[in-house]
Amino acid sequence: MPRRRRHVLPEAEPALDRFKYEVASDLGLEDDIRERGWENMTTREVGRIGGNMVRRMIERAEREMAGEEYGAEWAGSPEFTRRESALDRPRYVRRRETDRQPDNR
Repeated sequence: MPRRRRHVLPEAEPALDRFKYEVASDLGLEDDIRERGWENMTTREVGRIGGNMVRRMIERAEREMAGEEYGAEWAGSPEFTRRESALDRPRYVRRRETDRQPDNR
């Protein structure tokens, strides 16, 4: 029997659906969804979409909370700038040869 998840805010459902398609498009899965439909997508593909949605929602919430908690005067500080740039950076950044630590074996 399929399990139905209920939204905490039912009025947010259309926005979440748009967000789901936005993430799928960013991942290059929008054409697959159109051709095969959600029911024929693999668990891995749908999980990628859901995982990226969660990651982006957490990031948005953290940014919002940081701005509210510390106010505008804190937002201009070097600590906030450093945190923001870390959030904008890709998760896996390849380090240059010059940045690597020497191998001390």
